Amino acid sequence: MLPDIDIAVYWVLYWFGFALSEVHRTFTHTLLFAALFFLVSVATWKLKNKEFGRHHLKIHTMLWIIGLGILIHLGLDGILGGVVIPLYPFFSWSFGINLIGMLPAPLGNIFYPCLDAALLVLWLIYIEWKHKISDFI
Repeated sequence: MLPDIDIAVYWVLYWFGFALSEVHRTFTHTLLFAALFFLVSVATWKLKNKEFGRHHLKIHTMLWIIGLGILIHLGLDGILGGVVIPLYPFFSWSFGINLIGMLPAPLGNIFYPCLDAALLVLWLIYIEWKHKISDFI
């Protein structure tokens, strides 16, 4: 979800005359944005840092996961939901299949809510299976 932080930025830039198309899928939807997290991860690899929680995650591991998540986000945006310009602002080359745009309008309109619901159910099943959350209810 981090690449979509540009939507929050748009809420501010709207008052200065910017259109959503000028803000969304620009700087945060690039390979450079993912590379930033990978580079910071490598730079913090040797640093002694505190571990997060009982799972013993380290800062460099979290940054690496965020970078990987950004790459997956870019791929899914390009395949499912439109066009991505991975080398923006240096090159205007773009890719996108927009599979959801190929669906009939009624199905295309409900695809994302259905996907969110399915992911939520799968997440809850995983949490119950792995951590027995029903014991806390």
